[in-house]
Amino acid sequence: MTKRKRKIDCLLLHIPRFSRKEPTVLKLPHGFFSMASYLKKRQCRVEILNVGSEVRQDPAFSLKEYLNSLTDVSLIAVSLQWHYQTYHTIKVVEMIKRLKPNARVVMGGFSATFFYEQILTRFHFVDAVIRGDGERPLYELLLKSKRGSDDLASVPNLAWRNSSGKIIVNKLSYVVSKKDNDSFSFTDFDLIYKYDNYLDALALSPGGSLLDGHPVRSFVVPLGRGCSVDCAYCGGSRSSQKMLFGRKEVIFRDINSVVHDIQKYYRTYKIRIFHFCFDPCPGRPGYYIELFRRIRRAGLKIYADFESWGIPSKRLIDEFERTFLPGSDISLSPESGSESFRKKIKGHYYSNDQFYRALDYFEAKGIRSILYFIKEMPGQPESAKRMTRKMIRFIKGRYRHVDQIFHLDVLIEPAAPMHLDPEAYNIKDRPMDFMDYYKAHGSNTREFVRLLRE
Repeated sequence: MTKRKRKIDCLLLHIPRFSRKEPTVLKLPHGFFSMASYLKKRQCRVEILNVGSEVRQDPAFSLKEYLNSLTDVSLIAVSLQWHYQTYHTIKVVEMIKRLKPNARVVMGGFSATFFYEQILTRFHFVDAVIRGDGERPLYELLLKSKRGSDDLASVPNLAWRNSSGKIIVNKLSYVVSKKDNDSFSFTDFDLIYKYDNYLDALALSPGGSLLDGHPVRSFVVPLGRGCSVDCAYCGGSRSSQKMLFGRKEVIFRDINSVVHDIQKYYRTYKIRIFHFCFDPCPGRPGYYIELFRRIRRAGLKIYADFESWGIPSKRLIDEFERTFLPGSDISLSPESGSESFRKKIKGHYYSNDQFYRALDYFEAKGIRSILYFIKEMPGQPESAKRMTRKMIRFIKGRYRHVDQIFHLDVLIEPAAPMHLDPEAYNIKDRPMDFMDYYKAHGSNTREFVRLLRE
């Protein structure tokens, strides 16, 4: 690893979850790309470090050596988007504060936003938390940090600790609009430290994309923000987005910008599989129908995984088949074989008959599908579990083009409707607080212990 000294103003840092086998939760949140490019456009020196991809690709990677190679860093912004990261992120942030005591450390993301008060109260090496959208707040906080200012009252969305130790919560006044979102860049991969390591790590990690048994680069296409419904277990649902981000509506990115991005991902970064995982309005498929047509007009020959949050229309399925290479797939999440339980927990409900008709159409068109079901989840009746197992057996015996079936345990996400009102879902246990998630995901693997060595 190079020890060449480099000057940057702001480091955007992503810490994975260190599981027994290897690091997981490797994907950077899309906000990292938009925030980094926002700073770059304003003449700030910024770099993104994904610790997980570096450890995954280079067993000799030293976080200490990396941090010591940075000079003049005023602000270190750490992602705590997913609750699976809690333990390892907090432990690494504590180490960072010892190594870079003069740098201000700020956290952000869904989980940090929801638990900001608990984080700032318990962990004094965290200086601040940006709640909600972070592009402009991060820039304003960086300017303050570079000037050495401790008066952060004007930074929107910020929760921070003043010189006397009191936690101050600024107004949640910055919410990304469609105009804002269309102006952001999501393709500045050169801002990622060793971006080839990042892209290759995603291909090689568990759940990575394979073609003919070989790893291939894939990427989740940034398409929008927000949600139109509440799924009971999801921390990114409509009511949660309104509470945490002040977001009142769904925004989709400009289609021309999305196609331009896909072209750059394909030609510059050699990405071949594209994941479309944002479908908050499945009853209104016009956006995707037009997007798929534009992709064809651009002459892009690519593979795709489309994650449908409801039942896709036949028009949409037909456009998908015309647009993407054979071997592409559509993902559905019926969650349960029980219609009554599905109706209770899923925002975009559909019946078993509608689900089977969609699978029949996939089968007739020769389109591969991936299905997701809940195995264990608080509040799930035993009868729903039995019906799910029965449905999975039926699908395996009938459908040749169902490529994978995932039957997974679900841990309720922070800020999900089930987390906010457990009694409404027959859950008797108290909601998990930050330390519950922290302890649930705590594991000092050999790899992680080595990372923390100073």
